[in-house]
Amino acid sequence: MSRSQLKRLYHVLIAAALLVGFGLGYGLKGAGRGVAITRAVPEGVADKQFPGCRTRYAGIKRAFAYGPYVRVDYADVMGPLKAAIKKDPGYLPYHSLLARIYEDWAITAERESLTDQDRALIAGEVGASPQATPTELAAAARKRALGAWENAGEYALVRDVATYGPEWRTIRDQNLSALRDRREFRVTRSQDGALDLVEVYNLYGVTRDHDRYPNNLSTTRQGFSFEEKHMPDVLYCPQHPSVPFHFPCVTYLPSRGNTTIREDVEFFRTAFGVDGQKLDIDDMEAKAVHLLCFSVTPTGSPVRAVVQLTYSGGREEAHRVVVGPWRQSDTLLRDPAARRDLDAAYRDTELHKCNGEEFEMANAPAYMYHVTVPADPRARLDRISFPRHDPTSTGLEDPGIREVRVVAITVE
Repeated sequence: MSRSQLKRLYHVLIAAALLVGFGLGYGLKGAGRGVAITRAVPEGVADKQFPGCRTRYAGIKRAFAYGPYVRVDYADVMGPLKAAIKKDPGYLPYHSLLARIYEDWAITAERESLTDQDRALIAGEVGASPQATPTELAAAARKRALGAWENAGEYALVRDVATYGPEWRTIRDQNLSALRDRREFRVTRSQDGALDLVEVYNLYGVTRDHDRYPNNLSTTRQGFSFEEKHMPDVLYCPQHPSVPFHFPCVTYLPSRGNTTIREDVEFFRTAFGVDGQKLDIDDMEAKAVHLLCFSVTPTGSPVRAVVQLTYSGGREEAHRVVVGPWRQSDTLLRDPAARRDLDAAYRDTELHKCNGEEFEMANAPAYMYHVTVPADPRARLDRISFPRHDPTSTGLEDPGIREVRVVAITVE
């Protein structure tokens, strides 16, 4: 039996123990329960309209992926990438890669102490002054990333949905929402209660092997994200086996038989950072709103906040919630009762670094948590609202609310 099969068997056995009361409050990955997922996209990105582009793109992406956590000089990527765009401008993975480079520079400008040479190099690429402040340089780089996605609308893969399907239109719209810092959304609910958050996602939280992504999931230099290959299409919290959480953007990924083809995950953002989002849904009767989430607060302690539910007619309810840290502090690790109260739904001992490398932590797993927000079943739920950090608030939310990441939401 392979290592991956042994690992999966181990997790299934632990989950079974949890279900009969022998767990210590942490959840594990496991197979889904046979829920059929209705696909919005029948096919993934194909090479048939662009012969040879997939191979060329893979080679350029390899040069993009590996290297230090923060890269400034992308000369080995930008030259071949711009040449490829000039040759085949309609092949949108090229534009996606260009936008990611610009966004990576924006984050570098915000977080790093750049040398004058580095600042001048980035400024020259994004059209900013060499004397620009970090904020100005980041804004110029993000404007370039936004422009790359705005320009993508002129190409057939986005424009002609009838021929090519909605996948690249969806990817383009998702990135525009993220880069424009959009906060109000209309979301739909699947038959099993999962909300479609594809346009809400603004971070790369669940990533493919050997894929570099902008380092903005956490405050760490390495970035870190969860590994895509370890998460099933439908995840069930061991303590609440009737609540399904969909893998991010799974309805926009193609399938072959019962297998989801995950190759295109790299183009999607797969988590959102809580920052005042408002999700409008078709008003419905609801018992609860279930969140699959975690906090990347560097303290490793739980984060407290308020989630607001709005019902038809305008009535509002504010519910206090506690979100656990993905990397637990020593204090929390020594407190089994506190960890059990956090209701962990998923854990992994391997993460991805933002430069495409893997990081294994056998003795320090990373967690996602199931957070339940009770709803009034006698009323009709109309909106779910998340807080923004307010330093003037008194006891309603933690400063760490800015580090809360949501991966999935299911309305029961």
